[in-house]
Amino acid sequence: MLFIVSTAVKVGKGGISSALVGFTQSKVLRDYGFRAVSSHSERDKKRRFLSAYRTLRNEVTAKDTAWLHCGPWLSLFRKWLLARAVKRAGGKVIYHFHSAKMEAYLLSPVGRFFIRAMLRNADGIAVLTPWWQRLFERKLGALPCPIAVIGNPLGVELEGIAHQPVSIKPPEGQITLLAMARLLEKKGVADVVHALKALPNNYVLLVAGSGPQEDDLKQLVKKLKLNERVSFLGWVDYDKKLAVIEKANIFCLPSRYDSFGMGFIEAMAAGLPVVALRQGAVPDVVLDGETGILVNDASPSTLAKAIELAYANRVELAKNGKQHVLRNYLSEKLAESFIQFNESIVRQAK
Repeated sequence: MLFIVSTAVKVGKGGISSALVGFTQSKVLRDYGFRAVSSHSERDKKRRFLSAYRTLRNEVTAKDTAWLHCGPWLSLFRKWLLARAVKRAGGKVIYHFHSAKMEAYLLSPVGRFFIRAMLRNADGIAVLTPWWQRLFERKLGALPCPIAVIGNPLGVELEGIAHQPVSIKPPEGQITLLAMARLLEKKGVADVVHALKALPNNYVLLVAGSGPQEDDLKQLVKKLKLNERVSFLGWVDYDKKLAVIEKANIFCLPSRYDSFGMGFIEAMAAGLPVVALRQGAVPDVVLDGETGILVNDASPSTLAKAIELAYANRVELAKNGKQHVLRNYLSEKLAESFIQFNESIVRQAK
């Protein structure tokens, strides 16, 4: 049995919540046999964690694997404690690292110390892109267990959209940009607002998300006199994402805080060109000049030029984007990759 341990799937506001939807919908994983164990919920943190701990302590056997999906610090600590319960029961542990903060941890002596301590009870490590694998190997040296690149999959509905031919909306005088993310400073939504000021008046922006920067962004829009061109949609639940994406012509998020970027692959699946920052793992996900336009800085003029270039080449970028996600981010393919990784670990342990 495979125990998938994570924050609540589909209902949380973090990337892991969305990323695991495709895995839990996978027929390959259902046939393999898994149980989803929620270790964290915004509404009931302590009780959810204790319930997960009891489940793993009492139900894991030597034949089982716990696939622990890790966010930032507190999530890492929780997963380490849960891993200890799994190992005491004789099970195997695979950590899957999702947080953009992992880069800072791996660059810090204290962070590296904790990660090394964590990995002492690991049987396997999963990371989201090749960039992350290189960083782990460079900063930690010889790893104590195998490592595999297993990206985040699309959910079933978006997979269906990705299979459909590109349908480019005819110009209606208005070009709609979409920035969809948790509203944090490092997500770069303010940079998109500044770029909008540098674009012709027929460009408008939808901001989908909530977070600490929301009020500041609204003040910025007011200051730049863009009230008629920017709409704040608030947090968009998973089941309503597609309807929002389909309203846009271009997805723009010059984030400096993304370990992968679920929004990027969701946008590409729906046929939207992506404009993003050449930062960290992003070039592994958004292929510059093929599925989107990557910029080296997020200044208003640079970003505005990239947006106009993406719109001018939207048909080709959209076609390539759909092909890219169908090749790399289908749930069945990624589920099979994980199963093969897990089985290789099981064989090594015998």
